[in-house]
Amino acid sequence: WDGNYPGEFGDLVRPFDLQGEFDDFSPRAGGYGFIANAAELYEAAINIPRYSSILPATMNQNAHNIVKEEMQSAYFQIGLDGNVGAMPFSILTGLRYETTDVDSSSLSSSYFYRWESDNDISINPDNSKPQTLVSAKASYDNLLPSMDLTLNVTDDIVSRFSFSKTIARAGLGSLGVSASNFGSGGGPTYLGAIPTASASNPGLLPLESTNFDLSVEWYYSEGSYASIGFFEKNVKNFIGSERVDRNLLGIRNSTDGPRVEAAAAQLAAAGIALSDVTLFSQTAYNEFVVLPGGGLNAAWVAEFGNTAYTGTSEQDQFILAQNGWDILDNASDPLAVFSTETPNNGREAKIHGIELAVQHFFGETGFGVQANYTVVRGDVGFNDAQDPALGSQFALVGLSDTANLSGIYENDRFQARIAYNWRGEYLNETNRGGFNNPRYIEDYSQIDLNVSYSVTDALTLSLEGINVTGEDSRSHGRNDAMMWDMYDLGARYQLGARYTF
Repeated sequence: WDGNYPGEFGDLVRPFDLQGEFDDFSPRAGGYGFIANAAELYEAAINIPRYSSILPATMNQNAHNIVKEEMQSAYFQIGLDGNVGAMPFSILTGLRYETTDVDSSSLSSSYFYRWESDNDISINPDNSKPQTLVSAKASYDNLLPSMDLTLNVTDDIVSRFSFSKTIARAGLGSLGVSASNFGSGGGPTYLGAIPTASASNPGLLPLESTNFDLSVEWYYSEGSYASIGFFEKNVKNFIGSERVDRNLLGIRNSTDGPRVEAAAAQLAAAGIALSDVTLFSQTAYNEFVVLPGGGLNAAWVAEFGNTAYTGTSEQDQFILAQNGWDILDNASDPLAVFSTETPNNGREAKIHGIELAVQHFFGETGFGVQANYTVVRGDVGFNDAQDPALGSQFALVGLSDTANLSGIYENDRFQARIAYNWRGEYLNETNRGGFNNPRYIEDYSQIDLNVSYSVTDALTLSLEGINVTGEDSRSHGRNDAMMWDMYDLGARYQLGARYTF
């Protein structure tokens, strides 16, 4: 929608009080906004002649992706029980072999470049051309052993050791062969803009983790225990991302090439400063004002006389207001080179940590307490001091310490639990907005509660409260002052009934 003409929609576009929407924050004074119903705007625009060339809109499918995974596996396992002296033990061990074949195809639209004004550039589906089919195949296999050992050191102390190799396949959305999220880079490439896009990778291997776990549990009274556990995960084939400069789908770039070079030369000869505004206007002047057989466009002559483009704001506004005076790509334009973000494998990392837990009930009172704390560390972090221009970074995301503390009451009919849940700050993204900047979710805590009552053996009523104190969430970039988002959150309550028959 052309924001230059809000008045043509009457009361459909209304002022919006941005500051008034927040209970816990005080946004900076002077902010404002407008709000409207998109469906109502569309219906109104259909009856406005200025939009007749683009409305009614046709809904087009840009790509039809099919990903087929076929997996075949064979496994066996053996269970053993016995004693080491007076200590009972059990072992469950096995081996799994798995093969996977991936067949990915996409029926993708053709695209064209449209330069509509100074830095208003879009890459659009070209419905005048048939869709093209592209496909790719991949395969891989995995040998996955596992072993779980339990040793009852005493009647009250149990130790466990586990070793396993596990895989996690890439999501189907990452295995396609189509391209998407085309961006122009914010201006003509002749002046340095870098178009961007996203593409999938059907050859992605699954994430493969070799896992070691060791724990000791002490059951010191009825319903009470304390435990400590150590874990280590050596992970390879982490799915990261990389940016590759390449052409996609044969798209050509109308913001560079012979026509734009000629316009830039004319501006230089006339002593007009080169900018995205003047470059577009001069290119559009050559394309639409200068007629193929000689002479100038009649509307231009009526407005400015039989004159060349001189870089005035009046001429720029006139060119901008002309319907259809867009610079579309043609065969003389160069192939567009997109900085394409695509997922890749090849990264390795190690994750390790400690888990502490305790649960204690106070005799026969029904009251109890439960607590746990998990420490997680990884060997690949994000370097906040690195220049974003050096490219994307691989780092482990989602790693943070966590803690929970719960108060419990239980009897034959009534159960109640109130829990304090905390999670430390963690890295959530390594390339927020496509500019190689991180996003950290700041440490966050909330209080939840759950109450249930068994009216009969078959009917149970429950009430659950989540974030009952309305704690808020915030994220930032390379330092605390570089805020990305701030969420004004509230409590949620759920009332439920369960009947078993």
